[in-house]
Amino acid sequence: MCAALRFKFSHHFPGTIWNTLAIPKNEILIIETRNDQNFQAQFSALDFEHDKFLWKDLMMKESWWIGMTAANENTLLFHTYINKGNPDHKNLIAFDIFNQKVRWEIEEFSFFDWSDSEILGYCTKDELIQATIDIENGTLTEKAWLVNPKGESDVPIGGTMLYVEGAPHFETIKRFLEQKAQLQIVNAVEYLEYGEWIIVSVYLDETASLPDRQGLANYLFVFDKSGEMLLQEKLGENLQGLGVDTFFMLSGCLFLVKNKSELVVYSVYD
Repeated sequence: MCAALRFKFSHHFPGTIWNTLAIPKNEILIIETRNDQNFQAQFSALDFEHDKFLWKDLMMKESWWIGMTAANENTLLFHTYINKGNPDHKNLIAFDIFNQKVRWEIEEFSFFDWSDSEILGYCTKDELIQATIDIENGTLTEKAWLVNPKGESDVPIGGTMLYVEGAPHFETIKRFLEQKAQLQIVNAVEYLEYGEWIIVSVYLDETASLPDRQGLANYLFVFDKSGEMLLQEKLGENLQGLGVDTFFMLSGCLFLVKNKSELVVYSVYD
């Protein structure tokens, strides 16, 4: 029997979904959302195995000039920065994911990499000085480090290929969608083959057929290898630019973002 898709979970956030970090070992997705009107950055931890939040809409002491740096099995790292015009990192903050509290904060430290036990980076107060931080207690030691520790860390989300209009792969996908869905895609396509599936995120110019539209519409389609359409989702409309990483696969689930603020999850089943 072929694998199929089943709706699993969705949630509307009170802001734009800005960034995500995955912790596959715990089946946790950390989501950063930003609300430009209120100048608030909020963070949520989704247990996507059980479709529930460990915590939701968390705000830190610094409510706006803050972002996610990395996450592992127990720890989420944040960085604060000066402002939009100067994104240099100011402080590094370690947050305990399960106890939901700040473990430590180091001022004027820029993250480089980490292992299971220590963080490598630079003290930045007067000049760049190599240093390490003990993950558990936050002890800072100024010392040179020469190698990348390559410890268990956050997993980059993505894996899709981006093809722009005019590229050979774009034209191949364009012909495929013309045949299978009678669509005329434009500009670019995000493409992923996953098992028996072909997943594409594409853009349509709906202006001619829908005069009230003032931009591009973004759609996601899932096909099996025989060309049968399994899923169609509209991710956004009236768009003035192209998105990246509009969907990703993680632990057998398809994640996508609709209208910039809704996270939707589908699971694979046999």
